[in-house]
Amino acid sequence: MKKLIIAAVAALSVGLGFAGSDEDEAKVGYSPLGIGFVTPAQYPSARSNIYGLRLSLPMSINKDVCGLDLGVVGLTAGGIYGLQVTPFNWSDGGAYGMQIAGLANVIDNNAIAMQVAPFNMVRGDAAVAQIGVFNYAISYIGLQMGVLNWNCTQLIGSQIGAINVNAEEMTGFFCGALNYCDGVKGFQLGVINVADRANGLQIGAINAVNEMSGLQIGFINMICEGALPLMVIANASF
Repeated sequence: MKKLIIAAVAALSVGLGFAGSDEDEAKVGYSPLGIGFVTPAQYPSARSNIYGLRLSLPMSINKDVCGLDLGVVGLTAGGIYGLQVTPFNWSDGGAYGMQIAGLANVIDNNAIAMQVAPFNMVRGDAAVAQIGVFNYAISYIGLQMGVLNWNCTQLIGSQIGAINVNAEEMTGFFCGALNYCDGVKGFQLGVINVADRANGLQIGAINAVNEMSGLQIGFINMICEGALPLMVIANASF
């Protein structure tokens, strides 16, 4: 009996110890200031939130950062809410504010933000402006301005660049040397404008669509399923 009681007390003690560890893990710290060198050499810990200023010298990881984020590499396991200025910015839980980077801005979730860097990526739904060399988004409302602008699904807004690609439907304004869209509702202005379906206006040296309800103006105008599949100067189908 005595051995049984001792075993029960020991088991209970171990169970309480593990419960305390889980509770500690669940705790999230808060700090008005964060300073990091190389994780885990940082204050506060990686599972803490920063409400104020974070200095990543050169790198730190936190959950949410609300306020101003400065340094070399800014990483958040949660979201960034405010202004992030480093050579490389990565937010795992979304961004609401502005990212400015010398190399790249990456948001691995939804975003309502502005990104300025040579490489900008939002791997979620975005209501944002991206200004850079290469801009990439999954689903987009806003402006993409760069050498190469790429959107994977729906775009409502504008793409301005040398090459603009929208894999599905785009509603708005395209301006570039090459504009490609699966379906466009709006205005394409460029050297070469290509779409599977177009509803609106195309102006360029070469305009090519499969189906169209609208007007083409250019040297070569193709509407494959129109009454006049090929025309110079102008073509239309309604």
